[in-house]
Amino acid sequence: MFPLIFFRIGRYFVFFWGLLFFTNSLLLFNLSYLAYIEFVFWILVFVPISSNKERVEIFYDNYCNLCKKAMRFLKWINFNGAFVFSPLSTNKERIESFGFSDKEIKSYMTGQYKGKSFIGYDLYRVICRVNPLLWVLVPVVFLGKITRLGYVIYNYIAENRYKYFDQCEISFEDEIARKEPVLRLPTSAFLSGFLYVFYLGIIGVYICFRLPIVSYVIPKPYSLMRPAQQLLSLTGFDLPDVFNKTDLSMGDKWLEIYRVEGKNTRLVPMSGPDGQRLTYSGFNVLNFSNQNSDLLYIGTTLKFRRAIIGKDIDTLIKKEFSYWWFNVDRAIGYDYRFNRFTGKKVYEVKIYGNSSSEVTHAPSNPDRYKKKLKFHSSYMYDGQHLHPFPAQD
Repeated sequence: MFPLIFFRIGRYFVFFWGLLFFTNSLLLFNLSYLAYIEFVFWILVFVPISSNKERVEIFYDNYCNLCKKAMRFLKWINFNGAFVFSPLSTNKERIESFGFSDKEIKSYMTGQYKGKSFIGYDLYRVICRVNPLLWVLVPVVFLGKITRLGYVIYNYIAENRYKYFDQCEISFEDEIARKEPVLRLPTSAFLSGFLYVFYLGIIGVYICFRLPIVSYVIPKPYSLMRPAQQLLSLTGFDLPDVFNKTDLSMGDKWLEIYRVEGKNTRLVPMSGPDGQRLTYSGFNVLNFSNQNSDLLYIGTTLKFRRAIIGKDIDTLIKKEFSYWWFNVDRAIGYDYRFNRFTGKKVYEVKIYGNSSSEVTHAPSNPDRYKKKLKFHSSYMYDGQHLHPFPAQD
């Protein structure tokens, strides 16, 4: 889809196609917080931050060292163009028209936002609101307002700024007041031109070596096949192998762990009775149904399902301290620590399976969905290590 983003309609298509895929990742594929990361990344790519229509105009004393240092910092973080800087020396009459006294103008930083005038600490409250990089300070600034401590500190510094920070005899207000484009990027025409030409060349290689029909028609030296494939893979033009036989058969066998509680057993909510992924802690507000832990699901449950494909179960589980042993130990240890158990705890471990992935054009086997017990054993966990326990059947 890379060529499409150079055209207006193509960009809309790629943007909405991506949102549809990420929505499926969240609601259908249960990819945990990956979908949320994708949403944020997509918005940053296709909906760049633009300049605010309503800006805060800040009038500052361009002969004060402290004021100029503060303005340099605000200008440095002014990524969204929320601030406009107006030096006091060239805007006295305009500031006086807002109704500020001569003392207020000389002692405090003043400004206006949405037609309203602000002075001193109140202006800093507005500044923190309009720039997302300063939102972390909003609670602190609000606390300073209700306790009045913020006003006391600001007023003291403002009235003694010349005493502690000296006065600049020569003003360089243009250094701060000069307007610059929002989101300045250190790029050049040469670099951007090089990238365009480079990726257009990659697209040409893709058409010749990977595009169906075209790649068969255009003759290519065999010696160029491998370098071309490596180049396409490194530049993001590799074909993903997602819906393959291995991945689609990972639901054929699954592990069920039961916690022994007296004469009863309780399912540890990792994999359900039909092999479905469960929400371990019960918290599923954001659809984090991968056992509420990607480390637990991907590092334990998923690895087991992949490792057991095509393997003989009896041979696999008889190897003590093998991958099977490590996997069960990790899953049971997680449940033991999560529930803050002490002492020894007995768990039943079962492997179930079916043939649900065996799909052919011929009439399907009605028994391929039938759940069958493949293995059953018991283990004891003492808080540190897993030990075999006499089987119950």
